Amino acid sequence: MSQIPDHVQFVSEVSPAELEATKKWILVNFTAYEKKDPDFAANFFEPNATADVPGLGRLNGTQEIAKFFEWTFNAVQTAKPDVKSVKVTPTHLAVELKMTSTFKNGAVTAIDGNLTLYRSPQDTKAKGFQMEVALPDMTMYLRQGISVAGPILVPAAVSLQ
Repeated sequence: MSQIPDHVQFVSEVSPAELEATKKWILVNFTAYEKKDPDFAANFFEPNATADVPGLGRLNGTQEIAKFFEWTFNAVQTAKPDVKSVKVTPTHLAVELKMTSTFKNGAVTAIDGNLTLYRSPQDTKAKGFQMEVALPDMTMYLRQGISVAGPILVPAAVSLQ
């Protein structure tokens, strides 16, 4: 993502300067995700961050989150986030998006949903995230990824293996 597309609607409860800083943060981090930056989780999340992923459970700490993204980067050839809207508040970002992923075996999945990132406009890293997507869509994504990259090596993933 070289720039935030013009069609993205922003709803802001913060100052114009905080909104601009948040837009830059989104751009930097979504670009790092698309480029499969191996330091993505460490750069994007605080050490004690949590992540709630439907079909997977809660990931605790940057190490578990990093393992999940490492697995994702190993399974997926390309991931394209199509951001529809972003609500910026003093405590979080609520992102409505469609994520289209092409796996290394050629399979494609598209998941519509919401991603809530817990951070203030002053924070350089997120305290965590919560995904709100249809469980069947996420289960299909996770199973497709497991078929390509093997098991997800985080405690929350035991039920999928």
